[in-house]
Amino acid sequence: MMSLKYRIPIMLMIVFVLNIVLLFLFVFFYTVPDLQEGIAIYQEQAVRDVDEIAAYLEDKSYDEAIAFVTRKTIEDRQLSFVLENVITKEQILVSEPRWGGMNFSAMRSVDLAEGSYALFLRSDVDLFYSLDGTILRLAIIECFVLFASLVIVACIMHSFYVKPLKHLAGEIERFHKTDTTLKNSERSDEIGSLERSFFHMTEELRAEKENQSHIIASISHDIKTPLTSIMGFSERLIKKDLDKDKQATYLKSIYRQSKNIEAIVDEFDEYLSFSMNSVNTLQKLSVSFVCESLKDEYSEICENQGVVLELQNQCLPGSSVNIDVVKMRRVFANLIGNSMRHNEIEGLEIRVAFENIADDVQITVSDNGKGVPEPELAHIFEPFFTSDKSRKMSGLGLSICSQIIKSHGGDIKAMNIQGGFSVIIHIPVWIDVPSGPFYNSR
Repeated sequence: MMSLKYRIPIMLMIVFVLNIVLLFLFVFFYTVPDLQEGIAIYQEQAVRDVDEIAAYLEDKSYDEAIAFVTRKTIEDRQLSFVLENVITKEQILVSEPRWGGMNFSAMRSVDLAEGSYALFLRSDVDLFYSLDGTILRLAIIECFVLFASLVIVACIMHSFYVKPLKHLAGEIERFHKTDTTLKNSERSDEIGSLERSFFHMTEELRAEKENQSHIIASISHDIKTPLTSIMGFSERLIKKDLDKDKQATYLKSIYRQSKNIEAIVDEFDEYLSFSMNSVNTLQKLSVSFVCESLKDEYSEICENQGVVLELQNQCLPGSSVNIDVVKMRRVFANLIGNSMRHNEIEGLEIRVAFENIADDVQITVSDNGKGVPEPELAHIFEPFFTSDKSRKMSGLGLSICSQIIKSHGGDIKAMNIQGGFSVIIHIPVWIDVPSGPFYNSR
């Protein structure tokens, strides 16, 4: 379907051309025949007038002839005469023409008492004045055609544009009141684009609403379990006389479950913080610097827990990334921490590799752990999803990672690899060409 910015001017152009064509047809079939008929009538009238005057002037004297034609010009201001002596060619003009319109002329020979003369008659007529009726009809028809064209255009505009917009406004109001499902538009113009945008917006709002409901349900579920334990241990402490060992055991359990609730709330606060704070404080850092920073931060931690950490930088020299350092540290903390927490195996190995892929830096964080069941891979970046069914904590870590990477203009995905699990991150790269010996890799 043609775009509105072209369709409306084309419609108006069609109306204009239609009016021009109809005007031309009216002139050709009505005005021109009327004009030709008027010309013929006035020419015949001029011939009749000169015949009558010539017949009357036969054998009259020259003075009588001049007096008669002068009187005729006074009676009919459209007429003028010329008397020309046939022999001497002397001419006498009787009255100047008073009209600037079309003129009709006729000539007859007249024998006066003084000799033979040629009588020329000229009738000046405002022919268009005589076509007032035709012009009036033309104006009426043109007004009618213009009015009809505007009515048709208005009906088309209402049917194809105003009505769909009113329908869309009604759909928006209905969605606002009832949250009903809308239909996607099949139009290909701007109105269709607007309808599809609203349709996708409602789908996103519905998905966001479902996500919020899921978040509330997950928070409620994750808090309820430790809270129930706290209430149970507290009730035992209040109602029973317990020895000091039992009291200490129950108090430790209450403290542990309280810490679980605190961790859940902290993780949720962090999730909300990254969701609402979309502004990144970016720093341009070389990939080699990021790699060295990870080595400094995690080498000792991994070594103490018997985990082998391997860092590889295969990027081109001068490759840099614009990142929010605090947020990206959170990404690596979540990914490396997940590998260490959820892979209780001997000889755990974690590998972090950096390499150039097209216009991005690809960061691959992989391990040789047990991986994630295939049906769950598509959901691990969703809030509160966890593949560890025994885990009572809310699964927000990978969701936070996804938000951070997307806020950097990148993307993140996960996959099982042979003998382990891998998370692949893409972030736009900047490649600086060193200009001298004092080039700073940072």
